[in-house]
Amino acid sequence: MDRTEVYKVNRRDRTRALWHSFSYWWGRRSLQSRLIAAYVFIVLGPCMLVSVYSYKAINNTYLRDAVEKNDYLSQMEKLHIHNQIEAMEHGLF
Repeated sequence: MDRTEVYKVNRRDRTRALWHSFSYWWGRRSLQSRLIAAYVFIVLGPCMLVSVYSYKAINNTYLRDAVEKNDYLSQMEKLHIHNQIEAMEHGLF
């Protein structure tokens, strides 16, 4: 057995042990605390999904705007340099 197989087996065992530990803990909770946890998950889950989606959309828009602005600024700088070169050429000849 090589290291990756050992790692997969250990990881599987740890995951299984963690799941059993959680199941035992969850089974010992009262019905009221289970319902509260379910309500929190039902409300918090969709809120987190919407928040992550909105954050990604806003971040992508911000990055795209920053790239477009910098592209515009570099084009303006290029035009300015070109105009300066032409002015120097006309002044010399």
